[in-house]
Amino acid sequence: MRWLFLLVVLINAGFFSWHSFSQDQRQAFQEKVYAPPVGTKIALMSEPVEELSVKPAQREIADRREALERLEGRLQNAVSEAESNLRNPTLSSDGVGIAATQEPSDEDVKSCRIIETEREKDHKAILVSLNKKRWAYTETQKIGERDKYWLYISAPNNRAAANKIVADLKGRGVDSFIINRGEMKNRISLGLYSSKVRAEQAAAAIKTKANYDVEVFEHQRKVSLYVVDIATQMTDELFNNWLKSLEMEPSLIKIEKKSC
Repeated sequence: MRWLFLLVVLINAGFFSWHSFSQDQRQAFQEKVYAPPVGTKIALMSEPVEELSVKPAQREIADRREALERLEGRLQNAVSEAESNLRNPTLSSDGVGIAATQEPSDEDVKSCRIIETEREKDHKAILVSLNKKRWAYTETQKIGERDKYWLYISAPNNRAAANKIVADLKGRGVDSFIINRGEMKNRISLGLYSSKVRAEQAAAAIKTKANYDVEVFEHQRKVSLYVVDIATQMTDELFNNWLKSLEMEPSLIKIEKKSC
């Protein structure tokens, strides 16, 4: 009886083992079928591929990150621009190298001029040049005071001594004459100059030739003046260049700047 029970148990165990083996074999040979995830759209290769949908929370995070990056970029640009302006204040705030607006310098401001000359030849030279330039002007004449430089030799003791000095100067090629009256009586006049430079040069030359001490007396004297009122506007640079082209002695010309 006991052997019979043991035989039944063995038969059952063998049947169960065979059944399990058969199931595994069928599963091993079963062909696997691929199926896309649920909710994913199947598309042909000829159709454009659509971007995967992004969850709302992920999209919000991405938008915030993008906005923060843009803000950081603007802040960096503003800092760089401020540093550039500090290094180069002539650049404008837009950073494209345009010079900042500044007040015009005196050299850039245009104005008109009034020129006074004493010598007629200087006046004529000015008019010729103005006509060539086609600059508008008006001319007048007036009486005014100008600086003069008189050269003289101090008065000797008597008239005879003065005549001797004049004769000596004439023999050395120096023109002179004796003053006959007033406080300057018996002084030997050597000429009147409108330029201080020329007066000093003449005094040095006379002393070298005749070995007389020559005095320079500076004073103002009423003279006839030629006045030219230039109505054409010009900068200081343009006017100074034109004046140099005339090759006149600056001390003989009086110049006044005025608004047009």
